[in-house]
Amino acid sequence: MSPARPRSAAVLIALRTWLLPVALGAGAFALHYALHVPAGKLPPPSPAEVEEAKKLADKAKRDAERKQKEADRKAGKIPAAVPRSGARDLPYESFTRPRAEFLLAQLREYYTPQPFKKEPTFEAWQTAHKALLGQIVAAVRQLALPEGPAITVANSECHTIRCRITLSSPTPEALATIVATLEKLELDRQPLWFSYVPGKVTLEAAKKGIDERHKQEITVIFQRDLPAMDRITAPGKGPLRPPPPPTTPTGALPTTPTGAGSPFAPGQPHTLGGPGKPNKPGGPGRSSTAQPSPTGATAPEPDPTPK
Repeated sequence: MSPARPRSAAVLIALRTWLLPVALGAGAFALHYALHVPAGKLPPPSPAEVEEAKKLADKAKRDAERKQKEADRKAGKIPAAVPRSGARDLPYESFTRPRAEFLLAQLREYYTPQPFKKEPTFEAWQTAHKALLGQIVAAVRQLALPEGPAITVANSECHTIRCRITLSSPTPEALATIVATLEKLELDRQPLWFSYVPGKVTLEAAKKGIDERHKQEITVIFQRDLPAMDRITAPGKGPLRPPPPPTTPTGALPTTPTGAGSPFAPGQPHTLGGPGKPNKPGGPGRSSTAQPSPTGATAPEPDPTPK
């Protein structure tokens, strides 16, 4: 046998061993394609598949950006980000400028159908209008019941466009008078309230040392933000006046004697040492070495007599 023959046989065996499986796989794939893949263009992917592919791409992009930022931070290229504490990032600003009418209309249309408790709280607006409501109630009480019983605001709460106050009175008649007067208030001859909804009167039973009181809850919407107190009027009763600030009693000022013999009498020289005596350091008058006390007390005069 020639040596070329075994070599050709080995080549044939190798071809059958390695190429035959590849050929059979290619044939199976061609047969499957011919039987199951329709002719023409493939159908587009479903919306769910498109959305899933978009989410995966966005996630991969975010991961790549995060890794790049981390690598830059470790390399000293950018400073480390300060984690947020979750508290308010913007500084608190007082509510000093009324909102535009179109914005108020949108807020009323959106929040009025919702329960009061679900309306979000605008902190600056709440702070301004809770105090304003207390002033209005106090002024109405002075106007409508100057000699009547004490009407107090037991509770007040404001959110974004609505406020709710709870009035407390020892008698139902006084409470009804205040509620009716509040409802008729006007601002520049127009109604003060866009909405005024009084609730039912409830009786709070007497407690130890406290008499029974009648309470009523009122939910209001202002016609505009920050109405000026001096422009609010009660029809038939006149303008509201804010309650006067509390006065603190002060001691009577000492009277200065002006009679005969007084150093401050007319015609007498006004000297610290007395009538006709000049001001000399160390003289009978106030010493020039006396120092004021940090507590406001008067220091004793040093004895001018030499020892």
